[in-house]
Amino acid sequence: AFVTSISGTYNASENSEVGSPCFDLSAIEGEAWIALDVNWYSEGGYDGAVLQSSIDGGNTWLNVGEYGDPYNWYNEGSLYGSPGGQDEGWGGGYYSGTASNGWKQAKHLIDASLYQADVRFRVAYGADPSVQSEGFAFDNVIIVDYKAADLGADVLSLCGAGSTTLDPNVNFYGTIEWSVEFRRIRVV
Repeated sequence: AFVTSISGTYNASENSEVGSPCFDLSAIEGEAWIALDVNWYSEGGYDGAVLQSSIDGGNTWLNVGEYGDPYNWYNEGSLYGSPGGQDEGWGGGYYSGTASNGWKQAKHLIDASLYQADVRFRVAYGADPSVQSEGFAFDNVIIVDYKAADLGADVLSLCGAGSTTLDPNVNFYGTIEWSVEFRRIRVV
């Protein structure tokens, strides 16, 4: 895991980042998701972290997702510490009561504009000069390409008690936990 501090508090006026290697996402044929485990306890409204992407070698960075998106995505919309030069991200706990209270998996659909040959990600952390606490940690970053499968029939039958049929053209979103993963990401 990467953490801002293991046995203490993060720095006042912290401005740091952890960058990924270059990924080739140009072969994605379905929907791609990025997921990571996150854990935070910081000064609510002031200090926090954000996940950003770049398609120009790291010259410019854009947020992956935005405040209020589902699946444990950013819970703060106005961080004074400006992680990654902007004001959204994961933060809170000290004063605000919005800490993660342990590890949570956050996941987000990767925008199709990132299905390119040179994509980089970074987690940026920013803090103001006043109150510090434990900070932010992340681990287990994965990128998954969900490719549509041709089921070859008009309906899909489920096995076992209480089985039913489903239209295979229905897209499932939400908290369904079963899926097929195609991990075809190449590091260049």
